[in-house]
Amino acid sequence: HPIEKQGQAWLEKLMSQCDRIIAVHHLPLSALDQNLIINQMRFFNRYREEKNELKKNMIQFSQEIDELVRSTHQEMLKAKKIHEEVVPKRIEDIKGLNVFTKYSVGDGGGTEYIDLIKTPQALFLFGLHTDSYLTSSCLMNLVNKQRQLSHADAFNFKLFFQQAWMEVESINANKKKPVKTKMVLLKIDHASLNVHGFQFGDFEFLSSFKDTIIVKANQSFDATWEKLESFSFKLERGEKLIVFSPGFSFNWNETIKNVKKSSFFQEHQSLSANDLVMELFIKIKSDQAKDFLSQDASVVLIEVSKNAIVQL
Repeated sequence: HPIEKQGQAWLEKLMSQCDRIIAVHHLPLSALDQNLIINQMRFFNRYREEKNELKKNMIQFSQEIDELVRSTHQEMLKAKKIHEEVVPKRIEDIKGLNVFTKYSVGDGGGTEYIDLIKTPQALFLFGLHTDSYLTSSCLMNLVNKQRQLSHADAFNFKLFFQQAWMEVESINANKKKPVKTKMVLLKIDHASLNVHGFQFGDFEFLSSFKDTIIVKANQSFDATWEKLESFSFKLERGEKLIVFSPGFSFNWNETIKNVKKSSFFQEHQSLSANDLVMELFIKIKSDQAKDFLSQDASVVLIEVSKNAIVQL
C-alpha cells in the first residue's frame, strides 16, 4: 500500500536520525497498547521533571559552593592582614645577637611561619613554608611543645623531624596531591657562635662576610629526610646573617627581574639591620598594584654584636 510504504520510509529515516526510539506501534491500537503507551509517557514525563529539578538543584548547590569559597577566601585574607598588622616585625637582642624578623602577607594558598626559641645556651630558629594550613598548624604545634620543655637546650632535631614527618604523612594520606613542606631548623650557640642545622626546601642564607650563599637546598621535606646532611658554620663579630624564606624569594623573582638578592644585600650594608630588612620588603612591594604579595614572605636577619664575647 502506498501509504504504508511512505510510513515505512518515514520510520527508517527517523530511526537513522534518532537513537531514543523506545518502541514502534501501528494503528489501530489495542486497549492494552494504549495503556502501555500512556504509562510510558507518564514515566518519561516524571523522569524529565526529576532531571530538570536535579539540574536546578545542582546549579543552586554550585552557586552556594562558589559563594562559600569566595567568602572563605575573603576571611582568610582578612586574617592574614590582621596577622601582618599585629606582627609586622620583631626586634630582639639575645646575648650579643640582634635579631630582626619581618613578615608580609600573601594572597596565595598556604602560609609561612618564622619562630625563635631562646634558651640560656642557644638560640633556635624555625622557618616553615607549606601549601597547607593544616600542615602549618600541626608543625607549629610541635614547635610550641619544644618551647614548653624545661630543658629546651636538649632540642632533639631527629625526634622533631620524626614527629613532623608522621604529621605530614598522615595529612598526605587523605590528599590526592601531596603537601609541599619546606623547613629550616638551626641552632646558634651563644658561647661559640657556631651554627648547626637542617634545611628542607629553598630557604636562602646570605652573609655580609662571605661572598657566596652559605646554604641553599631545593629538596622539600619528605620521606628521605633522614638522608639529608646537616650544615654547620661559624658566625663572627659584626657579621650579618640573613635568611630569605621561599615565599620571599618567589616574590622577589616575580617582581624584580634584573637584581639579585645577594647584590642588593651587599650594596646596602651601610644601612642598619632594621632598615635593611625594611628596604628589602619595600623593594618587593614597590611594583605591586594589589594589596597582598603573591605569597607570604619572611626574612630573618641576625646581626652579631661587634662586642660579643666569643668562646675560642
